[in-house]
Parts: sequence; structure tokens; C-alpha cells
Amino acid sequence: ASFSPDVSSWTVSVNWGDSSPADIFTVAAQGSLGTRQHTFAEEGPYTVTVTVSDTQGDSDRTTFQVNVADAALTAGTLTPPVAVEGAAVANAVLFHFTDADPAGAASDYIATVTWGDGSVETSVANTADVQVVADNGGGFDVVGSHSYADEAAGLTFAVSVRDAGGAAPVSASATIGVADAALTAGPFTPPVAVEGAAFSNVVFFHRSEEH
Repeated sequence: ASFSPDVSSWTVSVNWGDSSPADIFTVAAQGSLGTRQHTFAEEGPYTVTVTVSDTQGDSDRTTFQVNVADAALTAGTLTPPVAVEGAAVANAVLFHFTDADPAGAASDYIATVTWGDGSVETSVANTADVQVVADNGGGFDVVGSHSYADEAAGLTFAVSVRDAGGAAPVSASATIGVADAALTAGPFTPPVAVEGAAFSNVVFFHRSEEH
């Protein structure tokens, strides 16, 4: 195109390809389009279109592709459950993490909890037991519920989180034990004894285990 030599009549329109409003500005000087800043809200490939036009109706257009990577996740605190056989771990905060993407939402992430007793659950397949929720203080928490059937030692408890957008997953693990359930004393029943009279199969004492 043959542009007017008067650069003040040149207008540049940048369509960033992400449904945001076009960035429109005038050329600062001959041969220079200046620099522009833009923040992409989500990862993905975007086709950027730059159009230069003047008041005489001349215009020129160029396009190029920008590949926007998913923002990184950062692992926070792992909080292994305090586990007792037969006692439910209910809605316990297990793991905290943050996302460098300020627009991140809890639904963007998939959490996997390895409980250590052979059970592995995810926030997709086991939504009643594993959830990702926003933390009021910022970032996100993995919340879980589980019951251990038997006491154990040296179990490997682990939590991992991946972003559906493709960022590298974050994870943490720890060794935990499951305590034996406490015993509870019940009624004590001394025998009714009479000299010379035998007694057998008499219940003396009752106890229960807190399962």
C-alpha cells in the first residue's frame, strides 16, 4: 500500500485473537509502530492481526501466531491426615497450592490422593471424597475424606495436582501411620458365687473397640 507521508494520519489496529477489544493507536514516528502490552487470560495459540491504515483509505495487514503457555502451579503445604482405624477423616485440608494465573478457578485442576492403604482417588472420579476448593486466603486446597480399615505403619500418603491447561503438575508426599482404635471399658459383672456350687460360661467383663 502507498501510505500518506504524514504519519499522524496512520492508525494501527491490533486484534489479539482472544476476543478482547482491538488495540487501536496512532503511529508515533515514521518507520515505527511502537510497542504494545497485552495480557492473555488463558493459555493457547492465538492469531494476532495487525492492520495499518491511513486517512486516504490505504491499508496493510499482517498476521502471526502467539503460543501462550499455561501459568505455573506452585506446591504449598502438605497436611497428612491424622488417621485412626475405623474413624473417618472428613473434609480434611490435605494440600495447598497456588497458580500464577490470577484467573485460575477450582474447576481447572484435577487432584489425585494416594491414601497409602491401596486406595487412590481423584477429584474427577471420586468427587464425594476428593475436591479442589478455593482458599479464602488465596490459592487452592485439596480437601479429602477417607476411612482406614486397619492400623498400619509406614504408609506413603501423597497428593498431586495437575492443571487442565497443561502446566507441569505439583505434588507432595509423606509417610504416615494409622493408629489402633481405642478400647472402651463396659460393664463389669462379678459372679454370683455359692459355696459348693459351680458356675461356668459367666460373662465377667465387656469391652468395645472404637471402630
